Amino acid sequence: MPKFRPVIMTIIGLVSLIWLLPARAAGGLVTDCATFNDNNVVDGADSLGELLVSGGLITFGCSNTIIVPVIVITANTTLDGANQNIILSGNGVNQVINITPGTTVSLNHLTITGGQDISGGGIYNAGTASIIASAITGNNAVDGGGLLT
Repeated sequence: MPKFRPVIMTIIGLVSLIWLLPARAAGGLVTDCATFNDNNVVDGADSLGELLVSGGLITFGCSNTIIVPVIVITANTTLDGANQNIILSGNGVNQVINITPGTTVSLNHLTITGGQDISGGGIYNAGTASIIASAITGNNAVDGGGLLT
């Protein structure tokens, strides 16, 4: 057993270092407004889909209409489009935003449009939502065309 002691101590040391490393900061700056999720880590530009994974404060450094799949938000998130013209669109095909139970979301300075679903075409809110200086327009649903809570 003594000959394995240095190996065990090294492993314990590495685990301790990993434990102390800070977690990747949630949120960030969207610099690619051409697509929802470009999955291209080489280009250096962050798309909305890439940043939504961790939640947190997500701001926009560009203006555009972003065609989105259903954005299912499962972590506390703020989407802040201040000083930009950000339009999130379901393109008449799908719901735009789905806020899951227990999740707090703030939507600031955005336009939510083109949502299509049975419930909450633009936004389906099962959590807690704050909507500030935003437009929810042009969405369609059997229940709650723009917003269903």
